[in-house]
Amino acid sequence: MLWWRSLYLIFASLLTNAADFEFPSGLTDQDVPAIVKSFNSGFLTRTSINLLGLEDYNTQVNFRFNFIDTKKISKLGNGSKKEEVKLQELTFSKKLPLNTEIGLHSSLSIFDRDISSYGGYVRWEFFLTSWGGVNLLGHAASGNYKNVLGTNLYGSSLNIDLNLWSFYFSAGSGFVRTTNTFDPILFGTTDQPAVTYGKLYSHQNVKLSYLWNNFSLTGQLDWVKDFFSSMSISYLF
Repeated sequence: MLWWRSLYLIFASLLTNAADFEFPSGLTDQDVPAIVKSFNSGFLTRTSINLLGLEDYNTQVNFRFNFIDTKKISKLGNGSKKEEVKLQELTFSKKLPLNTEIGLHSSLSIFDRDISSYGGYVRWEFFLTSWGGVNLLGHAASGNYKNVLGTNLYGSSLNIDLNLWSFYFSAGSGFVRTTNTFDPILFGTTDQPAVTYGKLYSHQNVKLSYLWNNFSLTGQLDWVKDFFSSMSISYLF
C-alpha cells in the first residue's frame, strides 16, 4: 500500500506548478549565500539504485522529484510569499565495461519552463561483493531559475553500498564545487555586471532503495551546509 501511495504522490506532483516562487525585492549582496544554499540543493546531481550491484539489469530510466526549500529566502529583503520549488528530472543510466556506470539527467521542462537543469555522472565500482561494494562517483550539473539565477556544480564522492534482500542502502562523502551567477535585476539595478559567487562545500548523502520486480523506489538525504531531500522511481531492464 505504501508503494502505491508513493507512486501516486510522485505523479500527482506533475499537475502542480514547479516554479511559483518569486525572489523578494530589496536583496543585497549579503543575501547571496542563503539563495545559493537553497537552489544548489535542487540542481545537484543525484543517483538512484546502483546498477553495478544488480546482475539482472543493465539499464535504468529514473524519474526524480527534488524539493527546493525557499523558506529562508522568502524572509530576505522585503520578503515574499513562501513557495516550495519542485524540480522534476529524468535520468537515463547504463552499465559499461570495467565496472562502470554512466548516467545523464535533464529536467522535464515540458511541465515548467521557468526552471531547468541538466547534467550527468560516472560511477566506478572498484570493490564489489555479494553484499555490496565501494565506488567512486564523479558528477556535474547546470541549472537555471527564471533566467535570473544560473548554477554550475561539479564534484565527486566515495560511496559504500549494502544489499539487504530487496533493500539497497548507500552512504557517501565527498565535495561539490559551485558557481552561481545572478542577474543584477535581483538587486534592484541593471547598471552593474552579473554577480558571481563560487564556493567549495563538503557533501554527504544517505540513500535507501527498494527493488520490486523491474521497479525501484528511492529516497535520498543530502547534506551540503543543510539537509535536502529527494525521491525517485526507476524502471530497470
